[in-house]
Amino acid sequence: MKRKILVMICSLLLCVAAFFGFGHDADARIIYTTNDKTNAVAEKIIKRCTNDKMTQEQKLKAVYEYLVRNMRYSWSTGRTRIKVTKKEIAQTKALGKKLKVARSREFKNRFKNVATLQGTCYGQNKVFCILANHLGYTAHMVHGTHVTSAGHSDHYWCYLYIKGKKRYFDVQAANRTYKHNKHSKELKVLYMGSKKSRYWRKHYQ
Repeated sequence: MKRKILVMICSLLLCVAAFFGFGHDADARIIYTTNDKTNAVAEKIIKRCTNDKMTQEQKLKAVYEYLVRNMRYSWSTGRTRIKVTKKEIAQTKALGKKLKVARSREFKNRFKNVATLQGTCYGQNKVFCILANHLGYTAHMVHGTHVTSAGHSDHYWCYLYIKGKKRYFDVQAANRTYKHNKHSKELKVLYMGSKKSRYWRKHYQ
């Protein structure tokens, strides 16, 4: 009887924790795509903008800012800007085995977006998802509506959990604003956004 009560209490505590967001990132792990070339390019980008002294969150921010400053909006693939050799592909594959990473087919077809640093809102945010997954987060895409002064438009952005809290990111919107204004004001708003914030409630539906 006591054992049943204990099991019920534990189950209840787990349900409460899940409801309030705790534990959503507890099972986060490094995730590679099933495309070795895509993984090698992703690792090369991460090495360009991070170092071993950074924390996981500092690396995430550095990757985000790198993409905001370097991605280009385009429906075409463009030229390859991040090139990898067979040796680098093999090294990344070996690293994956060493770290015992999980592999997902979800972003396997995003090689051209990662290698060219080009894409629409869909492609740009998927590149961020790939890099975030390499850093040990589990990133997801969101499809909805972006509201601007020009009206409502079909849009994609992404989210992941940090310390149990759901945080939103929009590389493409921040990239567009940065290209026009060359400052980081909007970059900060579009990094680790919360649906509770006034900005996200107003612009994302």
